[in-house]
Amino acid sequence: MDENIELADKKFNELFSDEEAFHDYQMRQLAKNGIRMRITPQRKKGKNEEND
Repeated sequence: MDENIELADKKFNELFSDEEAFHDYQMRQLAKNGIRMRITPQRKKGKNEEND
């Protein structure tokens, strides 16, 4: 297996075997998604205003 893939696989397994680290990861992902969901409508709104 490629060295980088092995390292990524090791980190992945470490993350998901540590309950607290996994929880933190999930919270970061939810926060990122929340930010994206708030930004996207604003971008669309701005684009629509430019076309008016």
